[in-house]
Amino acid sequence: MKLQFGPLLLAGMMVLVSLSGCLFEDEGSSSNGELLAVFNFSPSDNIKAGDTISFDASSSTPNDGSLTYRWDFDNDSSVDKTGMTAEWSYDSSGSKTIVLTISDGSKTSEQIRELTIAVATAVEPVAEITQYNDAEDCEGNDVDEDTHIVLWMCHYDKSQTDRDVSETTSVSLDASNSVAGNLDEYISDFNWDLDLNVDADNDGDYENDADLTGESITWNDVEP
Repeated sequence: MKLQFGPLLLAGMMVLVSLSGCLFEDEGSSSNGELLAVFNFSPSDNIKAGDTISFDASSSTPNDGSLTYRWDFDNDSSVDKTGMTAEWSYDSSGSKTIVLTISDGSKTSEQIRELTIAVATAVEPVAEITQYNDAEDCEGNDVDEDTHIVLWMCHYDKSQTDRDVSETTSVSLDASNSVAGNLDEYISDFNWDLDLNVDADNDGDYENDADLTGESITWNDVEP
């Protein structure tokens, strides 16, 4: 009896361009007791000078209406906006520090994040993951796929009633076909988010975790 495991592997990739700028460096958040300040923003990448950015702290806890929210968008220790959500724009390009402070009246928690604002004329980079797949599935049938990376894990020694699955595989991921915004720029960082259901950095965005970095990488110990 042969056992086959289904094929689909999903990963997201972010590319950061040296001169055009995108996100981000999340410096983390701190909590005091049960308070946890968490915010995200939209757009989450390729933000240019003059763009309106929407900030949302609804993922902060506890989310029971007891919190106050203070936003400092220029890192000068002053309160620029209040409320669970806020909008802001930057007139100049460069690295910007945003501080969210929440309070329940007795305790406070803050999250500090940095983002890079690109010049207004910057062109977005294009992230491209090279697609490939196994030629055949476990039954010897041809695999017809031109969108996703599809790999088959076939184990021929398992019995039909054996439910203990411990096999893993390695997946090669290649982003060398990604392109920068224009000829005056180059891609400086490649960040791979390997699980779009997990927010590893706890920033409220499930698709921007840097689980692995590099233009061409090997993702090891991948389970079916």
